[in-house]
Amino acid sequence: MARSPKDMFEEVFKCMTGDGAVPAHFDLRARAKGEAQAAWQGSRGERIAKHMESVRHCEQEVNADSVISSYSFLKKPMASSASLDALRPISVKELQMGQVHKGRVFYCRIVTRCSFMKSAMTLVEDADGDLAALAVYDYPRANNLCSAQALFFDGRSLAIIEPFFKLRADGTPGIRVDEAKDVVFDATAPCHRPTSSEATATPAGPSVEARIEQLRISEGPPMGPKPMHQLLRSEGFSISLKRLRDLLSKPRSSESASPVAGKSGEVGESMPTQPDVAAGSGHAGEEATTSGPAALVPERQPGEHRVLYGNEVLTHRDAGNAAFNAGKFQIAEESYTKALKAAKAEMRLAEGRDGEEEVAAESQPGVPL
Repeated sequence: MARSPKDMFEEVFKCMTGDGAVPAHFDLRARAKGEAQAAWQGSRGERIAKHMESVRHCEQEVNADSVISSYSFLKKPMASSASLDALRPISVKELQMGQVHKGRVFYCRIVTRCSFMKSAMTLVEDADGDLAALAVYDYPRANNLCSAQALFFDGRSLAIIEPFFKLRADGTPGIRVDEAKDVVFDATAPCHRPTSSEATATPAGPSVEARIEQLRISEGPPMGPKPMHQLLRSEGFSISLKRLRDLLSKPRSSESASPVAGKSGEVGESMPTQPDVAAGSGHAGEEATTSGPAALVPERQPGEHRVLYGNEVLTHRDAGNAAFNAGKFQIAEESYTKALKAAKAEMRLAEGRDGEEEVAAESQPGVPL
C-alpha cells in the first residue's frame, strides 16, 4: 500500500528530531553498507567487478571538487620497526579482525587498478588466490588518483609489514596501512608460490619475456605494443604496458649475434658489421693489401676469383652498419635488405658475363699445333 505524503513527512520529522529510529529506506548509509557487505561476500569475479565500478566512478570524478572522505578513523597504533627478513608470512585466511599481526608479513599481488579517496584503495591476492581489500593512507608519492595508479598498478607485488586487519566504515574487512615504510614494493615471499591467476595463466608455459620474444620473431605483420599487451593479458600474463615497451625497445636475442638474417628466397648471408676489404682483384684465399674503398665479401665465393661489389651495395651496407650501431634496427634491416638485393643483382650480372665469355671462347676455331 502506498504511503501518503503526510505519513512520509512524519517519518522524516521523527528522523530529524530524534524521535524514533531511522527507517531502513531512509538510512542511505545503512543501504550502502549493506550493498558493500553483499559485494564482499560475493565471488572473486563479483568482488573485482564491484571494485572496478568504484574505480571508474573515481576516475570520472577525478577533476571534480570532492568532499568525500573516509569514515574509518581507526589506525594502526604505531609503525612497525621489524625488518622484512625477520617476519613470517601470513595469508588472508589467517588474518584476525581488529588485530595488528606482530611478527608477520603479508605478501600479495595487486589484481585491479586502484581508486583514490583519501587513500589508495585496491584489491590484492595472496599465494592461495584469496582476495583482500587494501587501503594505503598518506603515502608520499600517492596523493591523487593518477599518482596512486602509477604506483599501485595491476600485477605489482607488495609486502605489508605487520598488517592491520580491521572492519571498515562500509562494514567490510580490509587491511589498512598508515606508514609508508610498512609497504615494500616488488617483494616476493622467500619460498614464492605463484598466485592463482599466475598459476592458471601459464602452468607450464614460457615466461612473459620468452613469450614476447616468440611474438617478435613470429611470421606475419609486426605487432605494436598495445595489441601485444592486450594479447599477453588475454593469455594470462601480468605485465604493464610501460614494461612491455621497455622490453620491445631492447634488441632481440638473435640480433645480438646477427643484425638481420636472410629472408626466405634470398641469399643466405647475414649482414653484420664486417671488416673492410680493399678493392681490387685477387685469387681466392689471398689477403687484400692495397688500400681503397671497403668491399662486402659474401660467404659463398665463386671458385676462381673474389667478387667485389659496387658503390650501391657498399652505400647500403655502410648505412645499415651505422643504423645498427645507433640502435635503429628497423632502418638497419631496410638498408641491409637493399644491400643484399643489389649484391644479388650484381652477382647475377657477373655470372652472365662469365658465361658469355666462356661461350665465346669455345666458339673460336682451334689452332693446330
